[in-house]
Amino acid sequence: LREPFYPAEGETFGYSENIKLIEEEENEFLLTSKQIEKFRNELSQFEKILVVVGQHKPDSALIIALNQFQQATNAVVVGDIIANTHLLEQAIRHQDTTLTKGFSNFESLRPDLVITLGKSVLSKNLKLFLRDHKPQQHWHLQQAGPVADTFQTLTKIIRVNPTHFLEKVSPALQKI
Repeated sequence: LREPFYPAEGETFGYSENIKLIEEEENEFLLTSKQIEKFRNELSQFEKILVVVGQHKPDSALIIALNQFQQATNAVVVGDIIANTHLLEQAIRHQDTTLTKGFSNFESLRPDLVITLGKSVLSKNLKLFLRDHKPQQHWHLQQAGPVADTFQTLTKIIRVNPTHFLEKVSPALQKI
């Protein structure tokens, strides 16, 4: 490519009169009762669950759902620095201080299932840890769009509203 990136003097520049409009129907991205039962059954097979929240706008409903899911499954929630999970009391937000080269017992931290939601994750140590200590399964919750396999462990993309997923699969998992 070279300059100029604008029309030369005297050159005309215009738009086509045939404009194509593409309409997109709204979708709530909700689970069916059959899917809810399936995911509840699958979740019950995992002992160590790690939920990683990437970049996310502030969302109080998500925080409530994460708290409910965490209590129901004993999951560990890691909220990246840009995840806006600061209102979730039990979230790990400074994982880079634990996941350093001096820590010797990484294998004991290996999750059976990783559930990710949100956009990018900045923590290099978390990325390296999950790449080196791969879980059995890695599910990503996202309504639409391309999904990056950041940890190189992705096994399932679930096209759902993450808050809805967490709310619906949690109740049957309550521990007594």
